[in-house]
Amino acid sequence: MNKYFAVLWRLKELAMFEWSVWWFAPQQVWNDCVVIDVADEQVDRLHDFFQHLGWSVKRWRVVTAEELWEILKHGTLLGVTDTALWAFCKKNYGVKRFKKLAIHHTDKEIKEWWIELIALWYELYGHVEHYQHIPLYEAIDFEKPVRGMQIGMMPAKLTHQLISIACAHLSLHWSPVTIYDPFCGFGTTWFVANALGYNTICSDINPTPTKQNLPRRNNQLFATDALFTVFKHDVMQPFVAPFLQHVSCIVTEWRLGPIMAKKSVQNLTRQQLQEKITDIQTMYTTFLSNIAAHPHCSTVPIVITYPQWTFFEADMSLWFIEHAETLWYTVQQPSQLYMRNDQQVARRVFVLQRG
Repeated sequence: MNKYFAVLWRLKELAMFEWSVWWFAPQQVWNDCVVIDVADEQVDRLHDFFQHLGWSVKRWRVVTAEELWEILKHGTLLGVTDTALWAFCKKNYGVKRFKKLAIHHTDKEIKEWWIELIALWYELYGHVEHYQHIPLYEAIDFEKPVRGMQIGMMPAKLTHQLISIACAHLSLHWSPVTIYDPFCGFGTTWFVANALGYNTICSDINPTPTKQNLPRRNNQLFATDALFTVFKHDVMQPFVAPFLQHVSCIVTEWRLGPIMAKKSVQNLTRQQLQEKITDIQTMYTTFLSNIAAHPHCSTVPIVITYPQWTFFEADMSLWFIEHAETLWYTVQQPSQLYMRNDQQVARRVFVLQRG
């Protein structure tokens, strides 16, 4: 047995939720890292497992002080999370140069040219060899020809997590996996799913932005030959497309509501606020009712986000949860919201499943 580690994403509860639906409990959680014991014959599976996870920032093998000599004997450039670790490596292994970085951050220079170590606990260290898909996330979030914040874009890293959670709930017979996004917007779910090798079906009341992004996606280094279908559909109407019988799981979010600054929020009347909340409730509950009525899609797992305005004290999703339960869905949710600094809207993540 060998020990392996992974650094948790900054939203630790969301990260642990994704971990929990895929893998057994870690042996230790320390300093924002999970550590597990893995048999030699499981290492390839572990690597493949990490490749499909969205929560891991950096990862790989736990080493002892004795093993550091083999790692550092040819390397004089070291990335560390604290200066005490560099002082230890300088004294014992002759390392001359170091760069300090926060445990959740990835440094391009260190990633490409240096050795990165993380102090775990007494005489045990994390030797970083693999990193999160930052180039993929950047390409999807910032390089799509058609994008915008009028409807809010689901971040690629969060999308990766949602896809991972959805696939963890699939039975082994699902091959190939086909992911359906009925609110495809600018095509983020399709971009991420395609890069991970999954087939994708997308629809929207206006699928034009996704179609306009298609040439860019096909020309990216991350593109795979996974199948892709896009069509026009209003979720307020029944789902009838015949190819929906191939759907393995649903990963989606509707618009988060208007992108509002703090000043504009203060100017909203209670009636205006309630009208916006009602619009969101109507869209989500009607969508779920129509999905539940579909003979095939009603049986597949759904991973969906629901908006939560940070200035609104009440849980906006309670109505949605109650409605899902009346449709015989079981509802799972991590307690932590997905939220970026200084944003007025957060996301709640839900996993819905029947049976």
